[in-house]
Amino acid sequence: MTIKDVAQKYDLSEATLRYYEQEGLIINVPRKNGIRHYTEENIRVIEFLIFMRSSGMSIERLKKYMELYEKPNTEKERLRILEDQYKEVEDKIELLKTSLDKLNIKIDYIKKEKLK
Repeated sequence: MTIKDVAQKYDLSEATLRYYEQEGLIINVPRKNGIRHYTEENIRVIEFLIFMRSSGMSIERLKKYMELYEKPNTEKERLRILEDQYKEVEDKIELLKTSLDKLNIKIDYIKKEKLK
């Protein structure tokens, strides 16, 4: 797949894909006549990056994870990174649940008291 194909398929900009490559998040992208041709492994990495970014993982944390991924015997460190991210997502979910509860209270109040 070319950069254009990948960008369209995953709703990313070509600049984002180039940035991920520049930051070392996507490595070993083969080129033919200067045109990127993403491999299945590149695609798996891109899907992982999209998933982790949607969870709120920072580029810095992703870089650390991907650096470790390329090294042997780093499972414990990578697990710690993923568990830290998991905890952050859990905390965000709890905050959103609290916000949702407060919104419901306010909506109910307005419906019952102000729209009689």
